Amino acid sequence: MTVVQKELQRYASLSGWRKLIVVSTVVLFAASFAISIIGAGGIREPAVKHLGVGLTIAAGVLAAMSAFLRHGPSSRALLHPMIAPVAYLIYSLLVPLAYMAVTGRGIQVMPASIYTSASSSVMCLTVLAYCAGVFLASVVRANRRSLTDPALLVAPERDRRGVFSRDVGRLILILALTAKVQQLIVNGPVFTRVYGADQLDYDLGTTIAVAGATLTTVGCLLVMYSNVRRVGHPLQWPDWALLGAVGFISLFLLGTRSEIIAPVVLFLWFRLQSGKKFSIWIPIAAVAAAGGIFALVAQLRVKSPDAPDYPAIESLLVDTSSPILLTSNVAALVPSSTDFYFGSTYLEALKFMLPGPVARALFGEPTGTGAFAYRDLIDFTFSGQGWGFSLPTEAYLNFGFVGVVVIAGLVGWLFGRAYLWANEPHNVNRLSAYVYPLLLSYLPFGLRSDALGQMKSIIYPLLIILGVLLVERWLLSRNAASVDSGPQWQWRTLLPRRGSLD
Repeated sequence: MTVVQKELQRYASLSGWRKLIVVSTVVLFAASFAISIIGAGGIREPAVKHLGVGLTIAAGVLAAMSAFLRHGPSSRALLHPMIAPVAYLIYSLLVPLAYMAVTGRGIQVMPASIYTSASSSVMCLTVLAYCAGVFLASVVRANRRSLTDPALLVAPERDRRGVFSRDVGRLILILALTAKVQQLIVNGPVFTRVYGADQLDYDLGTTIAVAGATLTTVGCLLVMYSNVRRVGHPLQWPDWALLGAVGFISLFLLGTRSEIIAPVVLFLWFRLQSGKKFSIWIPIAAVAAAGGIFALVAQLRVKSPDAPDYPAIESLLVDTSSPILLTSNVAALVPSSTDFYFGSTYLEALKFMLPGPVARALFGEPTGTGAFAYRDLIDFTFSGQGWGFSLPTEAYLNFGFVGVVVIAGLVGWLFGRAYLWANEPHNVNRLSAYVYPLLLSYLPFGLRSDALGQMKSIIYPLLIILGVLLVERWLLSRNAASVDSGPQWQWRTLLPRRGSLD
C-alpha cells in the first residue's frame, strides 16, 4: 500500500468534524494561492486583497478548532502549535491588513499603500503554509499518531537529577545580567540616546548585547525545565530575583523586549507542562499588561517629547507590521525591476553562522544577508537607522510565492515536529525536549529577523544546552551510586531516537 493510499485510508477513518477541517484547510490554501497568482498578474482589486485576508483568518479559526478537538478545551492546549503560534501570526500579519482595510488609513508612518494584493497574498500564504506544515508533522508518521495531549514533565516523586543544569542555568542568568549592566554602562539609558542608531556598527559591544538576550533564554530553559522536574514549578526565589533584574534593565533602561518575552512564554509553557492550570482570564490579563508595558517602552525609545499622537491600536500594531511594509517594498521591485535572489541570502547566512567576531575575521562584514540585501534593494544608506527583516519577505525575495509556501511550510513542520518531541512520554532530559519551547519563545522576533538571525538564535542556545546536558550526564555517570538507581546514561540518550518519534 502506497503512502497516498494509507493517507486516504486514514482520512476515511476521521470523524465528520475532522474531515471538514481537512477539506476546508485544503480549499482555503488553494484559494489563497490562486489569489496570489492573480495578484502577481497585476490585479489590484480590493476584493482580491480582502478575500485573501478573510480566507486566512477562517483557516486560523479552523486550525484552532482542530487543536481543541484533539486536546479538549483545556488551558494546556493554548500553546499548541495550531493555536498560540497561529494566533500570533494572524495578529502580526493579518490584523494590520484588516485594520487598513476597515479604516482606509495606514499605521503611523506606514502608508495604506503597503496593503497590496502581493503583500496580502504573502501574509496569507505564510499563515496557511505554516498550518499545513504543522498538520503534515502530525499525520505523516510511521505509526500515524496525531498530536495528543502533552505528557507532564513533573516526576511522581521529586527528581534528584537536574541540580547541575539548574545551577548552570542560574550562572548563565547572572552572565546575562552582567551583559545587560555592561550594555547600560557603555550605551547609557534609552531615553538619553536615539534608539536603533549605528546598527551597522558590529563590534564587541554588539556581540555582548546579542549574547545577553541569548543567555537569558538559555538560562530560563535550563532553570525552568530542571525546577519543574525537581520541585513541580518553574521558578524559585533566586530565579525570580535574577529575571526581575534582567527584565527591569532591559525594558525600562535599555528599551529592549526580547529579554522579557522569552521568559514569560517559557514560564507559561513549563507551568502548563507541570500540570498546573489557570483561568482563561490570566493569559488575557497578561496580554493586556504586556501591551501596556510595550507601549511604555515604545515611548521611552522616542527621544523627542513632541512625538505625534497616534491611536493606541496603531501603537500596538506598528511594532509587528514590519513584514507587511518590507514585503510591499520588495514586491514592488521584485521581479519587475530586480530578479529574484534564488537563495543567495540563505547561503550568506550559512557562511556567517560562526560567532560574529570569528565570522567577520574570516569573511569580512556580512553584506549579503537578508537585512543588508534589503537595504541595497531600496538604496537605503543611512547608518543611523537599522532595518530588521522578515521571514516571509526573505522567502519571497529569493523564490517568490513558491518560496513563501515552502519556507513557511518547513517552519510549520518544525513547530509540529518539535511539539511531538517535547511531549514524548519518555523524552526526559533530552535535547529535543527543549526545541519547541525555544521555538515558541523566539517566534515574535524570528518572524521579523533574517535567516542569519533566525538560525543563530535557535542553534546557539541548543548547542549550549547540549553541552550542559553532556556534562551533567557525565557527572551523574561518575556518581551513579549517589543518585537514583537506573542505567547509566550515554551521550546517545541526549538526542531523539528514531523509535521514539516515528
